[in-house]
Amino acid sequence: MFFVIRVRGTTGVKRDIADTLKMLRLNRLNHGVLIEENPSSEGMLQKSKDYITWGEITPETLSEIIYKRGEFVGGIRVTDELLAEKTDYSSIDDLSTALINGDVKATDIEMKPVFRLHPPRKGYEGIRRSIGERTITQAAEIAIETKTNLLDVIRNSDNHDSLQRVNVKLKAFFQVQHVYVAV
Repeated sequence: MFFVIRVRGTTGVKRDIADTLKMLRLNRLNHGVLIEENPSSEGMLQKSKDYITWGEITPETLSEIIYKRGEFVGGIRVTDELLAEKTDYSSIDDLSTALINGDVKATDIEMKPVFRLHPPRKGYEGIRRSIGERTITQAAEIAIETKTNLLDVIRNSDNHDSLQRVNVKLKAFFQVQHVYVAV
């Protein structure tokens, strides 16, 4: 069983990907759903991979999500008492195990299938720079720490393959500018 969360908004989404997200019931940012593991759903996840994140969920994590964010139809919070009253399950832990095993679906017990989550504190970690830029930044940090020339750090790096391209592009720039890292 996968837990899928939408991490990007609706702006600029192609129609077929938007339809896939709608079929997954991921209509809004930070909504999460449980998806069964089968070839059809895995294809849908791959198609919309740029807008979602997913992974296998454990019963403990699912029970915590149900406890904090689970709702019955009508906006009523899921509690152990209500769960025992409305269903055959005595606790949220039993329900989460049954959901992961595929014994029951959330809609069968009149629970909303979508979990409305809060965004992460301090935002999402994003890659805002290309591989080459990150490599240059890492090399610059090493150069500052060791008080050496940036080109020497790039040449002597263990990650020689990825830095080789950076070295070729930057060699002319650094020779013309005579840029050295001085601390």
